[in-house]
Amino acid sequence: MAPCYGAWTIHFSNNFSTEGDDVDNFDYGKMDNAVFIGASLTDGGKLYVGWTYMMLSRNYKSDAVTNKDEISTTQMGPKFLWYLNDGKNIFLSANWLPFAKGERKRGGNSEDIDGSGLHFALGYQMKINRKFYVGASFNYHSLSVSEVVDSGNNLTEPSQSYTSMIPMIDLSFHFK
Repeated sequence: MAPCYGAWTIHFSNNFSTEGDDVDNFDYGKMDNAVFIGASLTDGGKLYVGWTYMMLSRNYKSDAVTNKDEISTTQMGPKFLWYLNDGKNIFLSANWLPFAKGERKRGGNSEDIDGSGLHFALGYQMKINRKFYVGASFNYHSLSVSEVVDSGNNLTEPSQSYTSMIPMIDLSFHFK
């Protein structure tokens, strides 16, 4: 009989940043959270495949903007997480997020948005014990907005995108 391998992981990622000044009355805040649950059927558990649930929110205000502009989305989709060494310290990940829904407020108007996203990461994590790792990653995220429904229930299909390159704090739990 062929040997059977199995392992699974839970991977959390978070970023929170805020900026502001009293010169131009500029205010900006951003939060990204992601949870990944994946399984590996390979010897050594280097490649994991699973599902990601991601939440993104941003807000922006300046003297040029009367109301605070905001966007908040929930994104979900498959993810590949590949550990480049046996110690599971260095990793690459790629997400396709075909389900991206949320709300956007621009100029005092509220809109429901729909679209898709992509997310890539390169990270390093330290082993704390046999199952728990802590680290950081550099991330690229892109959200493409394909449908907008305004407060009058009018549907438009714009071609708009939000992109960011951000560091994130990562926590991983590995189980066999």
